[in-house]
Amino acid sequence: MKKTFTKTLVASSMFFSLVFTSRLSDVNAVNFSGKESYYITLCSSKSLTASQKSTCQSFSSYLKTKTASLKSSATKIQSNISTSQSVINSSADTLEGINENITALQSKITKITKEVNTLKSEISTNKKAIKDLKDTINNKEQKLSDQMYQMQSTYNSSAFLNYILNATSISDIYSRVSSLREITESDKQEIETLALQKKLLSEDEKNLEADEKVAAAKQKQLNSLNKTLKSQQDKYLSIIKKENGNIEAAKKKLGITESTIDTYTDAQQEIDENLAKMIVQAENTSTKSTASISGEALQNAIVSTASTKLGCHYYWGGCHSTSQIKSDSTSLFDCSGLVNWTLYHAGYGLSNKVSGGYASVGTAVSYSSIQPGDIITFKYSGSSSVQHVGIYVGNGYMINALGEGSTCRPGNCAKNDAGKHAVVLSSVMPGTTFYNSIYAIRRLG
Repeated sequence: MKKTFTKTLVASSMFFSLVFTSRLSDVNAVNFSGKESYYITLCSSKSLTASQKSTCQSFSSYLKTKTASLKSSATKIQSNISTSQSVINSSADTLEGINENITALQSKITKITKEVNTLKSEISTNKKAIKDLKDTINNKEQKLSDQMYQMQSTYNSSAFLNYILNATSISDIYSRVSSLREITESDKQEIETLALQKKLLSEDEKNLEADEKVAAAKQKQLNSLNKTLKSQQDKYLSIIKKENGNIEAAKKKLGITESTIDTYTDAQQEIDENLAKMIVQAENTSTKSTASISGEALQNAIVSTASTKLGCHYYWGGCHSTSQIKSDSTSLFDCSGLVNWTLYHAGYGLSNKVSGGYASVGTAVSYSSIQPGDIITFKYSGSSSVQHVGIYVGNGYMINALGEGSTCRPGNCAKNDAGKHAVVLSSVMPGTTFYNSIYAIRRLG
């Protein structure tokens, strides 16, 4: 279903956030950039007048160019999204391999760590066993030394002899001598056995320490590789995060662009239909009807008609003759001359007044009740009379022929002069100079 833009875009605040300081250099040349919403509303109007035809034809061409440019931008955005997605996919594949390597490494690290801990435990146990054996050997050696000393002393004393001679028989003598020898040999063998065990444990300890060093070195190598993989993991996660952010921003921009393309495309279709109807229903005469219209139709016609002269030059005394007011091609206006021309071509009838004359026409309304199409007159501080007049177009703005009064006459006033002497849009929002100088607001409908 075809959209209706007239109602939708009137409410848009886009137009009224524009900066209206751009220079309008040529007669009837309008800078549409940034004012699309306003001209879509104007040119989509079912009450489009013949005087607005040229402006809307230019705007239609502008929309075609603008839409083509937006479509090109949308294509580039789509390409950027595809590129970012490719980077994400590639990074995700790489990251998957890194994650698999990290998982395998972590498993190896866990295994090696367990082996190192086991070796450390065994080394600790061996060290304790070696220490215990050392203590036992030392005790045995000390005991044997004591025994040998006692035996040496005994061999040289009568007590040892008495021990032998007190034997009850020859066999007892041999038994006593043999027992002393066996005790000595037994202690010696036990010490030798303990020393051998000590040597074996010491060798085991050295082997375990060597194994521990190998395992620790391997663990260090794996930890270093794991750190490298973690760094790579962070790198690709950062890339993916960045590209996802780029995609989100691009999608948002693309959504706005595509929405604008749809708006412009549909609006252009509606504008072209309006222009086609004007061609088909064109009058065979250029004579303007002076039949008056009223109410909302008049208000809308006043706004749309005045907008066709945006960019025209300001000249003091411009458009105050009947021929100038009735001519479609008039392009020189002072503030009241613009209102004279607008009212006639909007269907209100012939009106040739100066600013003060518009302070009492129609019905007075307050600023809080102001509507598009209302006439605003201004009286500056220190002045005894009305000095300026403009046409309210909505959302805090008016169309007015802005200039420096009688100092700006044909021949001595630079054309437009960077917007100082031209038909422009000006703010009448609270706090502005124009707002503070409002004298009267009048409604003609």
